[in-house]
Amino acid sequence: MKNLAVARRYARALLLIGKEDGQAETYREELDGFSGLIAKDRSLEQAICNPLYDAAGRKKVLQTIAEQMELSGVMKAFLLLIFAKGRVGFMNEIGAF
Repeated sequence: MKNLAVARRYARALLLIGKEDGQAETYREELDGFSGLIAKDRSLEQAICNPLYDAAGRKKVLQTIAEQMELSGVMKAFLLLIFAKGRVGFMNEIGAF
């Protein structure tokens, strides 16, 4: 239940940003693409989410993926915020809202 509340909060924040700058649909597509990639590749998910790996290395993997996917600046900042807050594991839940 707590996970859903956390995910809802982040999803709502991203939606508000998207409504303000008119890019809500773009952010939805980018979030869906990123979430889908993570869901498909367990090793990639582990490389980003597993706390046994060095945080700086995990962040670099996340940044590299965001660059290769050519995500918008807002989405990159959003993903880095989620990473910094330790919420990357909630990507599927955030994308569901």
